[in-house]
Amino acid sequence: MRRLRCLIASSALVCITTWAQAENKVLFIGNSYTFGAGGTQSVPDIFDALANAGGQEDPTTVMRAVGGKDYKFHYENSSEFIQQEAWTHVILQNYSTQPTHIKNTQDHFDYGTRLYQAIVANNADTQVMLYMTWARAEAHSLISGKSTPKSFASTNEMLEELRSNYYALAEQLSKANPDKLPTVVNPVGLAWKAAGGNLPADAERFIDLFDKDKHHGNDRGYYLSACVHYACIYQASPEGLFTQPEVRALELKISAEEAALLEKAAWETVSKQN
Repeated sequence: MRRLRCLIASSALVCITTWAQAENKVLFIGNSYTFGAGGTQSVPDIFDALANAGGQEDPTTVMRAVGGKDYKFHYENSSEFIQQEAWTHVILQNYSTQPTHIKNTQDHFDYGTRLYQAIVANNADTQVMLYMTWARAEAHSLISGKSTPKSFASTNEMLEELRSNYYALAEQLSKANPDKLPTVVNPVGLAWKAAGGNLPADAERFIDLFDKDKHHGNDRGYYLSACVHYACIYQASPEGLFTQPEVRALELKISAEEAALLEKAAWETVSKQN
């Protein structure tokens, strides 16, 4: 039987969903890209529904998400969540521009490392996963056509910086801890591009994955994100799961055709890095 507890305080949203006889215990740590600002469901809630729709053993899914926060905040303020369970998986999502030239990439590495150390100190067998986020929409003001200290020349420039710094952190952590499970990147941002979300709005293959602010996701964007996490954790395709009752019950604002495209993009992206 599932028990759900949600706590909302100012910009913080914390939801805990526990399942009896769970196999996987998954902790999501992040901010609004995790709790789903701009959508109708959080990424962990969609992931949980996908796991059940896919016939996986019921996971324990916990979310620690605080709007606008980064790895440093979570290192300093989320230890009680890290210590709550012997997690099988912890998924770490940094502030969306932190691993780029317009913020502080050194903090990405320093506090990503400290969070990792706190996680494996709690349970040495935890699989740490890095939630690689997406580039801003092509129409967002940060995509200015010129690379400056406050902007990016293109969506490709922003995405490449995110990709490079998430994978570099994963490689650094894996090399420094050869006795632990390798740190994995869950490449949501790459799936976002593969699906067509970073194209200009008038492009033939464009699919709108963004909320009105052109940087948070909408239901399509967060569904794609959850599909990537599902594929990474279970090493199984999410294709066809949108039609299952567990996912339909979420009432996401997505057509079946769109969901099929997103599921395919997620699985193909994850499969390429395996």
